[in-house]
Amino acid sequence: MQKKTKKTTLDTLATAMQAGFVKVHTDIESLARMTAKSFENTPTKDDFIDLKSDVQTLKSDVSGIKLRLNNLAPKFEVKELEKRVVRLEQKAGIRHSA
Repeated sequence: MQKKTKKTTLDTLATAMQAGFVKVHTDIESLARMTAKSFENTPTKDDFIDLKSDVQTLKSDVSGIKLRLNNLAPKFEVKELEKRVVRLEQKAGIRHSA
């Protein structure tokens, strides 16, 4: 039994190569679109400048809050002092309104 071999002509080879080139071209275009789409949501330089400004504002606000809190007595100290004042008022016969 003799094995049949199929002859490849230049036309069939050219057609196959053309189909391969079209597929590669399509794949490259698809990859380019995917890459471009992935960069659509990338922050811009202006976004980072705005973010830096917001962070600086927050830092100054927080430092202002810290300054005010440092000038306040802790809550437990105030409660303790209130108890002592009430006791002194009771001993002195001064009416205390709570």
